[in-house]
Amino acid sequence: MVQSARPRAGLWAWWAVAAGFSLLAASQWLHAPSVEYLVATLVATVAALATVPLVRGAQRWWAAASSLAMALAAALALPAQIDLWRVNHRWEEWRTAATARGLERLRHALDAFAAGATAAATHALDAPADRAAAFDALSAYATNRPELGVVLFRDDLPAAWAGTPRSSRRHA
Repeated sequence: MVQSARPRAGLWAWWAVAAGFSLLAASQWLHAPSVEYLVATLVATVAALATVPLVRGAQRWWAAASSLAMALAAALALPAQIDLWRVNHRWEEWRTAATARGLERLRHALDAFAAGATAAATHALDAPADRAAAFDALSAYATNRPELGVVLFRDDLPAAWAGTPRSSRRHA
């Protein structure tokens, strides 16, 4: 008995339907985030992944890559949906935790900046006595760091500097 190639060739349509539904559900979730759209995205993405073997030929890599990209998008949407649920149902708890996380990140950033500034100031004291060489030595500390400025004083006069020096003193 000879089987027709026609029914087998049309099986890729199942992947296309699942992938299309996954994209539509994801776009709806982006428009109006809700659990319903995220669940639909997850179910359709799993269906698209499951039907990748039905796709034949050169199109299979495209189907696999697209399905994996949708799975990644759904995986990234899940924590966001959880945060949205917490905002809507446990606002005070979420706000307190978000504030604590923000303050902790700020503390780490300030500590890292202070350590970097201290290191730059310490190394600036080792700058060569020659003024041109001192400028070259200090330029390494301010490269790609617009927030950092280093000024080397010798005998109460600025001898070399790099970056954008800022002062907290107000001049009248």
